[in-house]
Amino acid sequence: MPEYQYPDPVVETSGAQEIAADLVVIPNHGVQLVPNIGIIGGTHSVLVIDTGMGPRNADKVFALAAEYAGTRRVYLTTTHFHPEHAFGAQSFAARPPT
Repeated sequence: MPEYQYPDPVVETSGAQEIAADLVVIPNHGVQLVPNIGIIGGTHSVLVIDTGMGPRNADKVFALAAEYAGTRRVYLTTTHFHPEHAFGAQSFAARPPT
């Protein structure tokens, strides 16, 4: 059986870019099983779109979103139910509203 040739599906939040006012993208850098993740800011809250695969990635995404949100609440939605898009939702559910 051939060895797995791809990098681990780790979300790199250090590459996050604000591409417009209150619109942040965490790019996937072309890594398999890493989605592009979005953060959309509003007056009273921010919406995170997708979590990355698993709680470790989601914890990093949540930390970035919470820092970006400041005093605003953080909400999560997922684009669809594939592990790399939604299998970190439990990390968001475990947090109290910010």
